[in-house]
Amino acid sequence: MIQQLQTIDGYSGFLSTVMNDPDFRSPHYKSAEEAEEGICRSLKKKNEQVLGVFDGAELTGIFIALLLDEEHYCEMLECYSENREAYRELFVYLQKRCPGYQIDFVFNPGNRLLQEELRKRGAEFEQEQQKMLLPDCPETEAYPDVRLLQKEDVPGYLAIHDRDLYWTGEKVLATPERFRSFVALADGKVVGYIDVTCCFDENEPYCLFVKEEYRNRGYGRKLLETAVSANRPKAMMLLVDTDNLPALKLYQSIGFQKVEGQNSLTAHLRLKEGIGYE
Repeated sequence: MIQQLQTIDGYSGFLSTVMNDPDFRSPHYKSAEEAEEGICRSLKKKNEQVLGVFDGAELTGIFIALLLDEEHYCEMLECYSENREAYRELFVYLQKRCPGYQIDFVFNPGNRLLQEELRKRGAEFEQEQQKMLLPDCPETEAYPDVRLLQKEDVPGYLAIHDRDLYWTGEKVLATPERFRSFVALADGKVVGYIDVTCCFDENEPYCLFVKEEYRNRGYGRKLLETAVSANRPKAMMLLVDTDNLPALKLYQSIGFQKVEGQNSLTAHLRLKEGIGYE
């Protein structure tokens, strides 16, 4: 049985057990206490559901879903379970609740149960990502060819923005309470950009891009350093593909450190309309 939770009182022991398992713990939090605080925040958000899966009276899973019905989009923010049947029940629920939706999962790479269920349904997987953290953002020099996005930069920014992401350039610009964007300029033209969150204790560069013909000229580093400096005094985290050695070296040279045990895997699944899964 699966039901929407209104509280997690009494479930601290369950959460602690999952968070102490290196294969099933959340990649987003260091401890059960942090995970519990995250769930409590989700309970207060209108677009997020905290779902509990029960076998009789026993809790076997807690799942957090961000649901954007107008866009037919769902993101599974957290999957706390070591139980195969709990994952199967989750997919039955999602198929009934979200037919035709695009669903993205971000989860622990060690979670073989979720991976198996996703593979059975034809999900696409991205490369495993390493979490990196910059606890204290340093102040860096200002670069004349990098600046906060201005009104006159918008057409050039949108022209080169990655459109295969959920957060397209248009969506980023429509949510200034969540994002800042910086652009790199050459001969007055936008040749690169970085979108970075600005509303969290640990903000994150969401997308960093430089046009191919302008790469290896230092624009990527300048954009990142500018975003880091603007983020002071908050911390900054990022996710980078584990096999992207040039990016890893760049981030480490600025001061980012690998966070062990918090790697993540992303999978994309589009549910078919009107078709259930066993």
